[in-house]
Amino acid sequence: MSIKSGIRNLDIFLDSIGQSLKKLPRDLVENWIKQLHPLKNVTIKWNVIVVRQFLFYLHSLGIDVYIPDVPAYRSDHIPYAFSDEELVLLFAASDNLQRNSLMDTCLTSFAFMGQRKFPLSKRFIVGLKTITSLLYSSDG
Repeated sequence: MSIKSGIRNLDIFLDSIGQSLKKLPRDLVENWIKQLHPLKNVTIKWNVIVVRQFLFYLHSLGIDVYIPDVPAYRSDHIPYAFSDEELVLLFAASDNLQRNSLMDTCLTSFAFMGQRKFPLSKRFIVGLKTITSLLYSSDG
């Protein structure tokens, strides 16, 4: 979602209802927010945040506008917890990956930065055995 698309959403709504007056009263702004509701909650919140900033600007120019509150947002994300069996399979797969030049470049850049801890995502990309062998083989 970009700033441009947030303001474009408001513009499309205003055009669809034939709004051409140089003001945005409360009922009009609230109706715009209501028509956003097929979108995800986070998208609605982002649209309102962007348009609020634009409305603050219009208000600073002396234009009569209603500035809505930012709607409360509850994430609809449902986290997934891996089972013990899935974790075993995931780590086994990462440990059995074949090294390639991209992995070596990544590992080398981490080693030069003095990193001794690797994020979990890097472990999945290059494999735990590869990381430990690169990091600790040079320690002697």
